[in-house]
Amino acid sequence: VIVEKEHEEKKIDFRKLEAINKYIVENINSGILTIDTNARITSFNQAAQRITGYNLGEVYDQAINMIFPDLMKTEGYSISSHGEESSYFRIDKLFKKKDGKKLFLGLAVSPMKDGGHIVIFQDLTRIRNMEEQLRRVDRLRALGELVAGMSHEVRNPLASISGSVQVLKDSLMLDGDNKRL
Repeated sequence: VIVEKEHEEKKIDFRKLEAINKYIVENINSGILTIDTNARITSFNQAAQRITGYNLGEVYDQAINMIFPDLMKTEGYSISSHGEESSYFRIDKLFKKKDGKKLFLGLAVSPMKDGGHIVIFQDLTRIRNMEEQLRRVDRLRALGELVAGMSHEVRNPLASISGSVQVLKDSLMLDGDNKRL
């Protein structure tokens, strides 16, 4: 009786664990999809739907290339015909949503124990744009420093020339246009 009760409690724990797992997968901000050994989509969470613009009904059992062309042909990585690939890879890639809007995504692909793969992705467009703005600001700052340095290098000789002209102006007896020049 005690063994049966412990066994029953463990069943409840597994159901709770499964419910928590499902809740996390459906509410995380990262897109998560799984593909089988033939690179066909077998699951697609809500974030994946929001990021890509596709819903589960549109992508279920479709080739991963429908959404992410050439993802599984990333350099140094490909799925064999038996799905026997064991390495993990991560790439950043330009992506076109269903509505045509372009995003920059970070994708991580990992093999699953039972075959197939899990693909986790995030929209990095805002971060990428901020990085580009920072690079632009950095280039402008460097340009400003260069201009300030050049200005300093030009101003020093001009100050000497100006001083010499003042001395000459006073010592030479010039009149009219010559004095003005």
